[in-house]
Amino acid sequence: MCLALISLSLAQPMKSFKYCGHIEVLGLEGGMPMIPPMMAMGVKGYVSPTGVDPQPPKTCVWVFLETKSEDTYIPTIVVWSDTYRGYHADIYSDPYYIFGHRQEQPSDYSPSGLEERNREMENYLNNAAGSRVLVEVLKALGEGKAETSYEDSIEVPIAMTPGVIPRVKVLYYLYDFEPNPAVPVHIHNLINEGRLKRIPHTPYWQPITVPQSLVER
Repeated sequence: MCLALISLSLAQPMKSFKYCGHIEVLGLEGGMPMIPPMMAMGVKGYVSPTGVDPQPPKTCVWVFLETKSEDTYIPTIVVWSDTYRGYHADIYSDPYYIFGHRQEQPSDYSPSGLEERNREMENYLNNAAGSRVLVEVLKALGEGKAETSYEDSIEVPIAMTPGVIPRVKVLYYLYDFEPNPAVPVHIHNLINEGRLKRIPHTPYWQPITVPQSLVER
């Protein structure tokens, strides 16, 4: 039934899609000896908005294929994530602007400074919904799969490496795919808020893109 619904949805023009997932930490690159304490005790680690947690956060992503440049889409993205401890983070991103919340605090009200908070959000945005992630989801959708997984290497802030963001080997689990999904009110509200704020990405931000060939089949 699930595959039939995906096939039916894919028969319509792809304007947006949704997926959920989690990212398991396999270890640090380059032989770095420092790992989160729970991993040293044999407990798995998962990438979360706060770094690495012993349980995966509940994270879902909505992707809107609104902006196109030649043969590439530069999507608008919403990441909605809640950790097992009840810590909430959300991110709105489009080709130009970024905005979000940690707990109830908006990103433009940050004691550490707006640019630092924007860099934090861009890091988690790339991990949860970077170009490689979106490509893997679109490939799975095109093949009628209900889920997919793959290994990668990403940058994850870890408390034991202050001032340094190490590259971490991870295993992605992606599932709950939905082409052209209904968009919940709270996602609409975040999109509207992000567009009104008009807070630019950081200067070194590289836009997230997906190829036209995976969208227009």
